[in-house]
Amino acid sequence: MRSGERLPPSYIGVLSDAQGNGKLLVSSLRHGKTVALKVIGPIAVPDNGHLVLWAIAADGTVFSLGTVPTSGKAVSQLPDTSEKLLSKVGKLMVTLETTPTPASPSATVVLSGNCAKLW
Repeated sequence: MRSGERLPPSYIGVLSDAQGNGKLLVSSLRHGKTVALKVIGPIAVPDNGHLVLWAIAADGTVFSLGTVPTSGKAVSQLPDTSEKLLSKVGKLMVTLETTPTPASPSATVVLSGNCAKLW
């Protein structure tokens, strides 16, 4: 960034494993309809497993934001804007699932972290 430039308003999260190692960077523009995922540390997954990203709202509501790659980057479409979906979300987590589209998260939490507003 050039001097004086600011980052655009976004929702961001850095998700860590149980040992506190950062593994996944999650970001979405405030009024965007995509979520960008960047793996920043190795994530081990069994051959038949799927990593799924979940948002946890302040009222306890949990909803999926899509699947997570084990390396590299990915972009997922959201059903609405980030502002509408994430404005009341304080936590993010990644679970290990047997299917890429589970109805609810399993008890196997692989990564977790806070969801923050950057503006």
